[in-house]
Amino acid sequence: MRPGPPVEEQYGPNTALVQHFLERLEAMPARAMFRAVWRWRASVADAPWFEAEDALGRAFTSAARYRHRKRALDQLAVVFDHASWFRAAPTYEVLGPTSAPAAHYVAATALAALAVRDLLPEGVFRTLYEPFAEMVPVAELDAAATARRLNAAQ
Repeated sequence: MRPGPPVEEQYGPNTALVQHFLERLEAMPARAMFRAVWRWRASVADAPWFEAEDALGRAFTSAARYRHRKRALDQLAVVFDHASWFRAAPTYEVLGPTSAPAAHYVAATALAALAVRDLLPEGVFRTLYEPFAEMVPVAELDAAATARRLNAAQ
């Protein structure tokens, strides 16, 4: 059996951002996930969302980071399975009129944007990450990533 990728490379050059987001997502209360889905629904009607999705796809293609995206999305599925808001009751009761597929899509899009953040224009990244910006601020992600890099260097 071959060992897995080094932890710092598991999700590509932005592994620390991705890991922190996944940790926060798993601990997120149901009301926060509900809020993220509604924030996405409020923004999805705008052309910038769709343009940002296209830019996200181009970033993965240009960098050939598909394996990193697959690992991140596989871990997202695990997070959803373990998240208290997902396990506590049928998802439709926890998320109200939002659905599990919508919650997964919004989280997967934010996660993908984090995975290629270094390749995206800041405005594109912020558009795709915006549904979670209130619950897991970008400054928190950046601080956590810096701390993980410093710890790894010691």
